[in-house]
Amino acid sequence: MSRLLHPIAPVRGNGASCDLFHTVSQRVKRILDSLSREGKREMIFRTLGAAALIAIAAPLAAQGPAKPGVETRLDVRKIVRAADGRESVVGADTAKPGDTLEYVVTYTNNTAQAVRDFQATLPIPQATEYIPGSAKPAAAKASLDARSFEAMPLRRKVLRDGRDVEEDVALREYRYLRWSAPELGAGKSLTYAARVKVVE
Repeated sequence: MSRLLHPIAPVRGNGASCDLFHTVSQRVKRILDSLSREGKREMIFRTLGAAALIAIAAPLAAQGPAKPGVETRLDVRKIVRAADGRESVVGADTAKPGDTLEYVVTYTNNTAQAVRDFQATLPIPQATEYIPGSAKPAAAKASLDARSFEAMPLRRKVLRDGRDVEEDVALREYRYLRWSAPELGAGKSLTYAARVKVVE
């Protein structure tokens, strides 16, 4: 199991956070591209790289900058299912196509004031696919671009036989999950989790 513990940097608005998501995602993509060339069947997820990818979720206040003093802890673990269906948790230092990874992020407000309109955004790496129904709490919304978030399953209009029809967006295209809470109370914690499958 991998773990990262650090304070969240204040974010003033969606633009700044989207830029950060884009920068981190591009960095991780380069790492994964390089690793996939080094080992065609094995993709190595470095502990620090996985942590840097996920632990960029930040509280966004509806008015004014986000409150400082909110701490995040990330656990990255690999889920292994036995023949009898039972699950066990092992370290996520390495992963290969077909493996299931679970991200558990806990936010703790170490200040004396509640953080209003708390939002946590979880990027989904290009080399992974969101596992439907794995988001906890279940009310997470998804996005393809970190700008527009909608309830799952995501749908899009496509042209079929000369007319517009709605189709489900492939899970492999999901790039972000977002949870919202009315507040993160003083001295309180919130935990969010989701699973992804490593794909080739």
